[in-house]
Amino acid sequence: LSPAYPIHAGTQQLLLFHEKATLETPLADGSYILAVKQPGKTKGLLEKEILVKHYPWENNTLGTSDIVLPGFTALTRDGNDLHCILRKYRIADNGFPESVEAMGQEILSAPATLNLGKDGEVRTVAGNGVVFGKCTDTTIEYTAQAGGFSIQGHLEQDGMLKLDIAFPDDLEADSVYLDVPLKKEYARLFHAVGDEVRSNPAGFLPEGEGTIFTPAQVPMTHISDFVPYLWLGTDDRGICYAADWDKGWCYSAEHPAQVLVRHPNGDVSLRLNFLNAPVVPEKGRVITFLLMATPAKALPK
Repeated sequence: LSPAYPIHAGTQQLLLFHEKATLETPLADGSYILAVKQPGKTKGLLEKEILVKHYPWENNTLGTSDIVLPGFTALTRDGNDLHCILRKYRIADNGFPESVEAMGQEILSAPATLNLGKDGEVRTVAGNGVVFGKCTDTTIEYTAQAGGFSIQGHLEQDGMLKLDIAFPDDLEADSVYLDVPLKKEYARLFHAVGDEVRSNPAGFLPEGEGTIFTPAQVPMTHISDFVPYLWLGTDDRGICYAADWDKGWCYSAEHPAQVLVRHPNGDVSLRLNFLNAPVVPEKGRVITFLLMATPAKALPK
């Protein structure tokens, strides 16, 4: 028990330890007793029954084939146009979509832009071009450079566009955000997901101009001012953002990570505030998230 961590409470002592034992041969199906004893002691500290059962699906290779799955179509590329089932993304020189078509209709009101704020002024970062790499029926990959930022794109057959943004080490900015503006006719509904079940708002977008949605409108227990999923659109078409975690983001209650902004003409921007405070980012900062237009595929008959 040398790796044990002791916790003392008066005359009592609690030992906490983690131990991984490698078996010479796999255990056959059956019931076993795990016993933990101290060296030189006959009485065991712990005895626990363990049931071992091997199932026919263990160690299978289902789901690992790199193939176009039923219900989807092969990805194709025509210049900067990336085609997937029911949708088309046109990638701009900055590495982000400048056009998104869903079922033959353009849903963006303008290209997605990466913006920097400094001393009250905002400028849009210009791109330096896109270089495509792997292009198969199931995957299209590319890289782009924009104002010192490095963007890696990865499109999959369901239309999920994963984006990795590497920040420049010498960045000087009070804010960094991505704007994805949706046409007003396709900005009617929304769905936001936090860290709870049965409490994620969905329905018509709030009325008004300016900021009409923030993560504060989503009941959450363990996180705040950040939502891992946000979709807006109509019954037929739309676009969503998602992120597994908030690593690399900088936000606060006054400056939340994701907002929806309605412009005077009625268009609505999905705004992702990666950096929302005047801080010096650490070296090697990379933020990973995804954009995905909907519908993901045709409804079954």
